[in-house]
Amino acid sequence: MPTLKINPNDENLLKEANINPTGTPRDTENNFIIKELKQKLQIIGAHYMSISNKTTKLGNRPLNNIVKRECEKIIVEIEKDRTNGNTICQFNTDNPAQAPSIFSTEPNYFTNEKTVRTIFHNLNNKISSGTDNIPNRALKHITKNIALQYTIIFNNMLNHNYFPNYWKIAKTISIPKKEKDKTQINSYRLISLLPNISKIYEKVINQNIIRHSSKHNIIPDYQFGFRRHHSTSHAINKVVSDTFWALNGKKCVGACLIDLEKAFDTVWLEGLIFKLIKKNFPIYLIKLIWNMIHNRKFRTYQNYCTSEKTFTISNRLQQGTINSPTLFNIYTADLLICFGPVNTDCTLIAYADDLIVYTADKKPSVIKNKLQNAIDKILYYYNAWKFKVNLSKCETILFRPSTKAASANIKKHYKNFNIIGNVNDKTVIPHKKTVKYLGIQLDERLHLNQHVELQLEKAKRTFISLGNLFYARNLNRRVKITCYQALIRPIITYACEIWYNLNAANMETIRKFERKCIRACTNTYRSKESNYTKYTNNLTFYNTAQIHRIDCFTIQLIRRYFKRLSEIKENSLIYSIPCINENYIINTLKTGFIPPEAFIYLDANGYITDKHGIPIIYHIPRHKKHKTIIYNKHIDSKKQETTLKYDTTIPNRDKLLSNEKNTKQYWWLKRN
Repeated sequence: MPTLKINPNDENLLKEANINPTGTPRDTENNFIIKELKQKLQIIGAHYMSISNKTTKLGNRPLNNIVKRECEKIIVEIEKDRTNGNTICQFNTDNPAQAPSIFSTEPNYFTNEKTVRTIFHNLNNKISSGTDNIPNRALKHITKNIALQYTIIFNNMLNHNYFPNYWKIAKTISIPKKEKDKTQINSYRLISLLPNISKIYEKVINQNIIRHSSKHNIIPDYQFGFRRHHSTSHAINKVVSDTFWALNGKKCVGACLIDLEKAFDTVWLEGLIFKLIKKNFPIYLIKLIWNMIHNRKFRTYQNYCTSEKTFTISNRLQQGTINSPTLFNIYTADLLICFGPVNTDCTLIAYADDLIVYTADKKPSVIKNKLQNAIDKILYYYNAWKFKVNLSKCETILFRPSTKAASANIKKHYKNFNIIGNVNDKTVIPHKKTVKYLGIQLDERLHLNQHVELQLEKAKRTFISLGNLFYARNLNRRVKITCYQALIRPIITYACEIWYNLNAANMETIRKFERKCIRACTNTYRSKESNYTKYTNNLTFYNTAQIHRIDCFTIQLIRRYFKRLSEIKENSLIYSIPCINENYIINTLKTGFIPPEAFIYLDANGYITDKHGIPIIYHIPRHKKHKTIIYNKHIDSKKQETTLKYDTTIPNRDKLLSNEKNTKQYWWLKRN
């Protein structure tokens, strides 16, 4: 870790870190210079301890007083329970701790030996150990008798609403952020490592939290983050589909991406307890959650060196815990409910703390007013619940048709689309022509070409940085191919379910890069022995590498994605995506505003691949800005009159996929 420079205005951090400011050296700019590793750990710990204090002045007084009163009642009850030894039930021979009955609690509140053993068995060996230095590998192989003892311990702690203080102390490691000045204290991200046994207990608690939340629909469908079977692609799909629906209706869509500053680090714990009360969580579960989340601590580690001071987390959810993501979703659920299906003006989509709010209309001026009102409500809500919005990192964008197809009103007003983030000082939220949302570049025309190009460049840089691996002559060919599939391909194919409507030239650029990678991995080049004249064709080294061609592989990924959508029944927004209107989809093929779910129709009607498995969509020449699909369906690539660009020869592994329609693996192919 390099020398840290502390601004003279942050002198209080030195005092919190038990560092004497008077004896600390300074540079020419009067910054404090921290060179010793232990002092660096102390100052980093003090800095992150102070983050949660930055939002204490936010909120409004009436709400603060109400929340404080309700939370104090819970704390008083907890103290009484602790003093009097109150429990949820009594364990005895008729109600043993290893298998309690369900009376006086919600079903399955207590755990059992089978559940505990399953949790132990499913532990990830790669997770580092916490302050107790007990690795998951050791816990994973505990005996049946020890699992039974842990079951008894966990149930007794649940019965007393107890969470051990030692399990709330984290070992934190500071990781430098990319492209940040490493001499600045805010250029580091802390990774918290808790005792692994505490995470097992948290999983038991989390099962109760999720069970109650699911039963009472507490977390709305508009939250896609930290939920089982949910992914970023689902959130992006919802946003893009809604936008294309509006564009096909000759409307524009105005959107604002909202950036929360230190979202997890500024959750108001008393406010969280208040929301749990209002959402009718069982009182014993609320008491347990309070004991679990409050008064957490951490110590900073680096190179086997530990900070002398143990820092207290005063008012935030601790990073690295099992329950923090679920509790964060519960804490922010009310905002999403406010913009639910009842509100037809604006839609709010969340993936954890990443928010996007958007609305559609034929007039940009109307969109601007709707979006301004929505953002004012969001900012008011966040301020009331002690979240701070970083307005400089928020962005707005106006998705619109081309100027040729746009109305006179759109042409007149689309350039003056500005949203005010702060009424007091008239802070304008930056307006962009392209925004990055959950890792995908969304341009104002939703061509998505820029995203594909940037991901390809990123993949090229990654491949070059790993050149010693891919060009190693003594490394097994199969190992290098596996590394390519694990490290390079996912970069290119990210969100392919959204951008699959790509022209042949752009896909050929991707195929060329893949061929370069495979040649490097298989060491298949023109040789000196043949005077550099003997050429190995693409089919040979693809079959040698035994992998699918990247465009065929992309189609596989997309098919699997849409197949799984119909299996996610817990979220109506995801489950309903495959329910397409064929007349609407047919119309979108002519306009070019083709939603992601149109893939189902295109694949079923022979627009994606022909009967030989050739991905014709990536061989029919189109301009990259022309997204219309107007070529004849069921094209046969083997017929001479068919005009296809680039090499249509596919590897043997991809030829096997041409019979997928016969295997009836996908329901939309099955019906044909």
